Amino acid sequence: MKAAVYHGIGDVRIEEVAEPAPGPGEVLVRVALNGICGTDLHEIDDGPRAVPVAPHPLTGVQAPVILGHEAIGRVAGAGAGVDDLDEGTLVAIEPLVVCGRCRWCRSGATHLCERLAFHGLSTGGGGLAELTVVHRSMLHVVPPGIPEVAAALTEPLSVAHHAVARSGAGPDSTAVVYGAGPIGIGLFLTLRRLGARALVVEPSPGRRAVVAALGAEALDPGAGPVDVQVRDVLGGGADISFDAAGARVTLASAVSTTRKGGTVVLVASSRQPIELLVGPILAAELTLVSSWCYRGDFTPVLEGLAQGAYPVDGWVDTLPLDRLHDALDLLRRGEAVKLLLDPRS
Repeated sequence: MKAAVYHGIGDVRIEEVAEPAPGPGEVLVRVALNGICGTDLHEIDDGPRAVPVAPHPLTGVQAPVILGHEAIGRVAGAGAGVDDLDEGTLVAIEPLVVCGRCRWCRSGATHLCERLAFHGLSTGGGGLAELTVVHRSMLHVVPPGIPEVAAALTEPLSVAHHAVARSGAGPDSTAVVYGAGPIGIGLFLTLRRLGARALVVEPSPGRRAVVAALGAEALDPGAGPVDVQVRDVLGGGADISFDAAGARVTLASAVSTTRKGGTVVLVASSRQPIELLVGPILAAELTLVSSWCYRGDFTPVLEGLAQGAYPVDGWVDTLPLDRLHDALDLLRRGEAVKLLLDPRS
């Protein structure tokens, strides 16, 4: 079968590899679509970070690995002990591989596992392939009626859903989202689903147009001080600000646009050190909250997809797996918002 194999920085190849077979408790999935994101791009351009260069303590895997941690597909087989999935069932893969024994796993916070691995980064065979194998516990059955393209957004939307849950937002909350990439769009749509009012700050005219078409009030940071714009629109600071860009300027802006006693949520991981201005945070008694991955978020996201809460028109495009490098170039140039790769074509 064909697969995208990561060998090292700048070295990802579409190769022919052996087909995997499911072991006990595992399921063979014929991949339908796999999203690529900033994590993949950074692994390829300036990594490795999540791809292990020495055997991973849980999986024993090291590069080269098959990439792909945002996969959906259809059940193509199962190992011993798995008898509750029919062949052809559409499933979304929650890519966390955990030890099940550490204090975090025992408490239910499996996303904080001390030996956490990611399918498609620190396991042998991810979703950028025709077939992949995962443990049954990692699969979520996609409700009927959800198109494959929408189902393929379950993983990144779960990142956004978890961040909103961590923020404490409610129906009467006001929020500012920094960044209109896939996570920023997911934050906006999740907040809207909750009933909160959310502004989105985005410097790219193209991405501002995309999120505005989805119904967001989109602000241009080049049009004037962002804190002034936010206060003019909301009549004061926001209850919550989300940094989904991971830059010094966006974190500083998030602090400045949050009302006293409000919350700043860190969603994006910066690749460079960021100076944190503690004075304004202390003076306003702001709460800083970080959000990592997801914990029980796939189910409510799939419910939201079934209800139409997460529209995909206008910001999601699909390319065949063979065009992986074209897709990466489009993302590098900012000419696409979300790209899904199809290994079947």
